[in-house]
Amino acid sequence: MESYQYNVQSNYTNYRSSWIITFFVAFSMLLLSCNKLISIPLDKVVLSIIVLFYIPGAIKLKAYAFTAGEKKALLMLCIVTLLSLMANSNTFSFQLFLPVVGFIFSIYLSQSSVLLKGIYYGSFMHILIGNIFSLSWYAFGTGPFVSNLGYKGMPMLNSALGFTATPQCFGTLCLSWLVIYFFYR
Repeated sequence: MESYQYNVQSNYTNYRSSWIITFFVAFSMLLLSCNKLISIPLDKVVLSIIVLFYIPGAIKLKAYAFTAGEKKALLMLCIVTLLSLMANSNTFSFQLFLPVVGFIFSIYLSQSSVLLKGIYYGSFMHILIGNIFSLSWYAFGTGPFVSNLGYKGMPMLNSALGFTATPQCFGTLCLSWLVIYFFYR
């Protein structure tokens, strides 16, 4: 009888701690996707920190190891990045290495369900709040959450921005959420 009570209590504690971690990750992802709230690209900084510190620690603890196919793809991506850097040796940009960082992050993401849930709920909150603010444009006029497409020759159209800098970023966020939604479905 005591072991049954212990298992129920243990399962409840694990569920509660998992929910708290998912909420924290979701709220962090919401803040990371809001590029217009802060002047620095916080998403790229945090993504780089995760790749540089957390993932090597997980690999060292044997929590995750790259498969042979992932190693080959990563090696090819690094070679292309280094060739591109050598071809443009007079200008150095950290942006050349962001696809490598993103690839490593996506490999890790495929193994972490908590992080995937956090991205799912954080993106959903961003999309929901961003669309509410974008629709408020109809009631209150122009605002920072709507972009007029006059610079593209279509001044009669307005596009939702959410908290991102461009309509393309907001659209990519929405499409990424849809991909994760269909993954869970």
